[in-house]
Amino acid sequence: MPSVQWVCVPSSVGGYAEQWAVAQEALVARRRVRDFAAVVEPERALCSLSPRWPAETVEPKGLQAHEKDRLAAANWVKRLWHQRVLPGGKGTGTTGSAGRRKAAGFPSTSAVASGPFRRRVLERLHGDREVRDAVVALEGAVAKLSVPRETPLPALRAWNVASGGDAAARWFTSSAGRWVYEESWQAERLAREFPGVDATVLEGAARAGHEALKRLLRRMLIEHAVSPPGAYLAVLAQDLDSMGRFLGGGQWGPGPRIEVGVSAHRDVSQRLSSLASTLRDGLEESALMGVPVYAGGDDLLAFAPASTALAAARYAHDVVVGQGDLPTVSTAVLFFHHRSSLQQAVAGAQELLEEAKYAVPERKHVLGVGYLRHSGVRESALQPWVPSGAGAGEPGPTHGPDKDFGLFLTSGSGGKEWDGQPDESKQSARGLSLRLVAVLFRDAAELSALPEDLYEAEVSRLVYRHGGTADEARPLLRLGREELGPGPGRARRRPVAAARVAAFLRQECQ
Repeated sequence: MPSVQWVCVPSSVGGYAEQWAVAQEALVARRRVRDFAAVVEPERALCSLSPRWPAETVEPKGLQAHEKDRLAAANWVKRLWHQRVLPGGKGTGTTGSAGRRKAAGFPSTSAVASGPFRRRVLERLHGDREVRDAVVALEGAVAKLSVPRETPLPALRAWNVASGGDAAARWFTSSAGRWVYEESWQAERLAREFPGVDATVLEGAARAGHEALKRLLRRMLIEHAVSPPGAYLAVLAQDLDSMGRFLGGGQWGPGPRIEVGVSAHRDVSQRLSSLASTLRDGLEESALMGVPVYAGGDDLLAFAPASTALAAARYAHDVVVGQGDLPTVSTAVLFFHHRSSLQQAVAGAQELLEEAKYAVPERKHVLGVGYLRHSGVRESALQPWVPSGAGAGEPGPTHGPDKDFGLFLTSGSGGKEWDGQPDESKQSARGLSLRLVAVLFRDAAELSALPEDLYEAEVSRLVYRHGGTADEARPLLRLGREELGPGPGRARRRPVAAARVAAFLRQECQ
């Protein structure tokens, strides 16, 4: 479980400001002397999440096959608490064994990644008979596996309630998250996950489900120009910059210093609580389709579909920075495959956030955008939220790196500025090739030696040659100029990391 560090300062030490300063010093000192008592458990398997602790020898009852794991008691509690609320609690799910009431929990990663596609299906469920028939057939195939109802995306649930959705719409909203992916209907995979289902029944369900899904995907693509569901989603992490210095009366961000005192600290605490509520409500709106996991204090952790993740990052940034008298924020957006390790993705996002915060430690206010492929390949690019700008005709300070990266999330953009909303109705015949990254890396020295006008012309030519458009070269050039790389002496004009992230967005996240 998390280790909480406490310090106590006697009231006899000066006034509130002096006590606060002493408390901050004591807290830093306390963190430096953390002790870890040895745990001696011979001949016991270790926990797969926290190997310092031994795993429990008896697993909790009622686990699905895919839920089985080797976990310590604390980690079992963390994983299952939301499913096993005592009667009379605030759980809103179905009733489980022994009269216990299962709480809603969070939507699955597959539910988040497939959210935009499922919304497009729901919009046509009442007007297209073939779409409805395919959804009903898909539900029938899933019913043979006795799959428990999942937690719906807040945006889809609200949309379905407002539209008066029927039984098919309710099921597709709440439980179709993973079943709109073809790999979910592989018989071998289903056999591992549902060992209690008769083999004949399972094979029939796999065939019926796969056929129904193929009909649904074909109909949505041909008749409605809607692509199959994306395989990637993003985890969004955000943190206010140098809150300790700000609360201690130091200058940080555009606002004035605060006077260290009880009333000032209480006011900041109340405002952060109000901002957290605003962030949760806004991220859950239909335009962003986000899933806030934690929003409180100066921290934010949320998930969003790949096509709306950058817009969600911009929204979360503007809500805080728009206050004017609070510190700036640093943000990390990490794209990952819906079947990849969630723990690895969250840890990667936290690492990317740390890199963003300390890329420019004297001012911070940085956006990190990265990806973690299902194969384990990763890349990230760090950009200041407010670009320095260079050259005539460049966008103003409100045009941030999220919009430059976001251009690669649209299909057939024709060079139009990205408005934060994905265009899912068009198909792109070409995509920015990863070969561009190899060329930029190989020719970095030669490109850096060119005059500015020739450099821009050559990069534009390379982008077009490798599957991009001439208009995609401009944001890539801007990202290359602003790239914050590790170590001194970096080449500001070499957009290798930005090009690799842009190519990933174009290929995987449209």
